[in-house]
Amino acid sequence: MQKKLITLQNITIIGGSGLLGRNLIKNLHKWNVTNLDKQPLNKDYQNKNYQEILGDASDEAILDQALKDADVVWIKAAKLANERHLDSAKDEYRKINTDLPKKILKKCTELNIKRIFFDSSDAVFLNTWEKNKHLPFSEHSPKDYYGKSKSEAEQAIKKWACEHKERSVQVFRYTRVASKGSLRLLSLWCIQNQLNIPLKVFGDGKRSGCMIHIEDCINANLKALQLQPNFDVYNLTLHPITLSELAKKVIMLKNKNGKFTYVKDTFSHPTDPMIHAMDPGKTWEKLSYKPRKTLNDIITEAHIFVEKELEKKIPTILKGISSLNIIKKIIRILIIKNLKKQGIEI
Repeated sequence: MQKKLITLQNITIIGGSGLLGRNLIKNLHKWNVTNLDKQPLNKDYQNKNYQEILGDASDEAILDQALKDADVVWIKAAKLANERHLDSAKDEYRKINTDLPKKILKKCTELNIKRIFFDSSDAVFLNTWEKNKHLPFSEHSPKDYYGKSKSEAEQAIKKWACEHKERSVQVFRYTRVASKGSLRLLSLWCIQNQLNIPLKVFGDGKRSGCMIHIEDCINANLKALQLQPNFDVYNLTLHPITLSELAKKVIMLKNKNGKFTYVKDTFSHPTDPMIHAMDPGKTWEKLSYKPRKTLNDIITEAHIFVEKELEKKIPTILKGISSLNIIKKIIRILIIKNLKKQGIEI
């Protein structure tokens, strides 16, 4: 008996070489994947149906090439939030995060592509969570250039979807995505805890934020690929936690003798809300999925990652006699010096 041939659908990912993109691509076994990005994708994330176009998506010829056979387009390209308050970055945020998605929408209209996915952010909400629980369809309240650029893109994409009922658009908003050492503050605290240095908690520790594990993001993405609503929005997040509560968990899950101390808040911006969070609303119900990774899982994974990284910095000869207190002190100094060279002040 001959096997029935299955024709794979084609998905084009704009900006697929980043954290979310590469982890999604790795799991798209039932799709022909085209990744348009300025950076090549590590081979560890490529599957057998993968092809790559290196270039700038704002170049019309390159964009044409990437979209010509697409059944689905996933827009991931973005300027990230690290310069979100800088006036000098305002135009770049608009160009990449707002104008580029609009250009892709126009091209999708020309090519009769009807299914689009868009990666957005909890930065479209910057009122404190107590004032507005920030459900998927709540009114936006961005306060920085990053959030405003994402908000404008979301509005344009929603309008595009609603113009024709045959179209399908799904928007994913992400909070802080955890993957081993991807969250700088959490990784720093794990380092401090493992080196028996007090964790430095900004301000009074009452500020709150959220996390979500990369695996839960990707599983949610894969679930959405099976759906075709005209327009829907998903807030991917766990419940918010205060900095003080997070510090206590970091200590509890590794070096239980560790301590933390409060320091001046030089990290937050005056416009940052005390509770920066989204409410998933019916997100998980619509996707028929529940997050599998808890906050404790995220912290434990970060501790394991940091422990392995710190071990790499310790000379082998010292590891062998590390039971001696004086050697432990030398190792601690070596690690601190190495981290400082990397710009990490602990």
